Amino acid sequence: MSKLFTEISFDTKLFSADALLGACHKFLAKCFVKLEHSGDGKRILVRLTAREGVSVDGIEEEFRAEALNYAVKQKISKGSAKIRDQIFHIVFNPERLNALGGQLQTELETKVDPDSVKLSARLEKLLEEIESEESLDYEDDPLGIAVPWEEKHGMPGDLLHPVDQLKRQAESNLINIETVKEIVDC
Repeated sequence: MSKLFTEISFDTKLFSADALLGACHKFLAKCFVKLEHSGDGKRILVRLTAREGVSVDGIEEEFRAEALNYAVKQKISKGSAKIRDQIFHIVFNPERLNALGGQLQTELETKVDPDSVKLSARLEKLLEEIESEESLDYEDDPLGIAVPWEEKHGMPGDLLHPVDQLKRQAESNLINIETVKEIVDC
């Protein structure tokens, strides 16, 4: 029978609380996690309790590897923070972006692509059509879109008027006659 929990102790000089929290987060699906600081603050105790259907066999080694992974990532991130900040400053410097934008605009103005001229001519034609359609009165309906269904296709033979539908439902006790009495006049 496998044990239900395991306790692992970490030296705070080697493993930060953030690194251990990252490892704990990864194990939340497998285990319940409890963290405790030692009284002197030199150690962090991690207690992993297996969830139902999960064994803690081998989980200590797996957790130690994950904690080491997070500690190394954190150390690399901390060491490269200054370089990363410099790269962001260079890339996202507003003066540099404005210069690049101006250069791009100049390139677009100096290069004439025949396909873009064709597209532009088609867009101009479409805009002219739209503008000419805007001159139409909103009540004009050249495509017959605003024509009611019944006028276009006629009434289905078994379709009742809404008042007749309410009367029939009231007669069948599907609705309360008192709630629709003003509408139906029964």
